[in-house]
Amino acid sequence: MFSSFCGAMGLAGWLVMLLFWVALIAAVVWGITRLFPDRSEVTVLAQPGQHQGEDVVSSLVESRPR
Repeated sequence: MFSSFCGAMGLAGWLVMLLFWVALIAAVVWGITRLFPDRSEVTVLAQPGQHQGEDVVSSLVESRPR
C-alpha cells in the first residue's frame, strides 16, 4: 500500500522534502536560541555614575590612582 506512494515520489520530491525538514529544524533551533540567549549576550546595567554606553573598563582605569 505505502510502497506505491514512496515509489511514486521522484528524486526532486525527496530533495524538496529533505530541504523542507532541514529548514524546519533550523528554524526551530534558531527560535530556541533567540528565546534563551547566551549569558554573554546579556547586557550589563550601567552603574549610577556611569553614562549609558560608557565602557566599564575605561572608567576603572581613569579612577585608578597613579
